Amino acid sequence: VYLGYRQSFGVNTAVLLRFEVFVALLFGIFFLIVLGNGSCFAETGVSKDLIKIGATMDLSGPIAFMGKSVRDGAKLYFKRTNDHGGVFGRKIEFIVEDDGYKSPREVQAVKKLINRDEVFSMFAVLGSAQTNAIYPILKSKGVPLVTPATQNRSVAVPAKELVFLADT
Repeated sequence: VYLGYRQSFGVNTAVLLRFEVFVALLFGIFFLIVLGNGSCFAETGVSKDLIKIGATMDLSGPIAFMGKSVRDGAKLYFKRTNDHGGVFGRKIEFIVEDDGYKSPREVQAVKKLINRDEVFSMFAVLGSAQTNAIYPILKSKGVPLVTPATQNRSVAVPAKELVFLADT
């Protein structure tokens, strides 16, 4: 059904399909655990018809090509999810901030996303320095971080509360 959009981006369809299935399973499990228990209306960033997910990534710095690709791919996936009814009937609002691949900008962007935009969770933060810089903020506010885009061991060892890692 979605082969057309895969081919239009010139990506290997088998790899993209594996990624789509993986992300769908990860988010499905995550949202079943967090939202499926009936207490979701007390969560910041979750309403009867909306889930706010925030992301910070490099859109203007040295790895902007990566940040823009991750942002665009996530937007496509969340659009597809919304077009098919959302998550338990809730649409996903994906809010992205540019950190320029600099930790101080990352911290400012995350504070904005949490305090002003009131996101429920963070998704796909790019970079281990950025992830480590924002972790204390996320932990203190109780905001989960789903699939930070980093391979640095310091993000995962020791295991961190509210950080959901994935490696494909």
